[in-house]
Amino acid sequence: MNKEEILSRSRNEKKDEGVEYAESRARRIGELGMFAVYIIVIVYNMFKGLQNEVAFILFWTYFGFSWLGKYRVTHNTLQLVSAIFGIMAAILYFAGYIIATW
Repeated sequence: MNKEEILSRSRNEKKDEGVEYAESRARRIGELGMFAVYIIVIVYNMFKGLQNEVAFILFWTYFGFSWLGKYRVTHNTLQLVSAIFGIMAAILYFAGYIIATW
């Protein structure tokens, strides 16, 4: 493969590294913001004597599926195990919430 073929393939790729970087950075900032609000809600609920099941359901659902997505790209076993436990925790918290509020 010569230099022109490599450059041609690079130009024809649908990926824009700048856009990918911006999306990755935005996702990270969004996750940090969500985590900060999550902590605030947990602390507030603790002071008010309220239950935190809904916050835990959302937390574990998001991170469980996030780890699952990372596993699909990296095939890292630790990510798969984390995804399974995260999704299981979300299901258990959801089941407990339904039982408690039924």
